[in-house]
Amino acid sequence: MLVHISNWIIPLIILTVLLYGTYKRVPTYETFVEGGKEGVKMAVSLLPFLLGMIVSISIFRASGALDAFVNLIDPVLSIFNIPSEIVPLAITSLFQERLH
Repeated sequence: MLVHISNWIIPLIILTVLLYGTYKRVPTYETFVEGGKEGVKMAVSLLPFLLGMIVSISIFRASGALDAFVNLIDPVLSIFNIPSEIVPLAITSLFQERLH
C-alpha cells in the first residue's frame, strides 16, 4: 500500500501545482522554464564549493589524519560504549554541513 502511495505522491504534487497555477492564470510553462534556469545557475555556482569539499575530505582521509584522530579518541569513546566507526561519519557530516 505504501509503495503505491509513494509512487504517486510526487506526480500528484506536481499535477496539483500545475493545475493551481493554471487556475490562478499563472503562465506555468514560462515559470517552470525560468525556475529551471535559476536552478541550473545555482547548481553551477555551487560546483566549486562541492568539489572543494570532496577534495578536502578525500585528502583528510588519505593522509591518515582521520585514522589518527579516531585512534586518539578511541579510549574515551570506549568508556561511553560509542563505536569508533561512527567518528569518521560524524566528522565528514560536519564538513558537509558547512556546504549547506
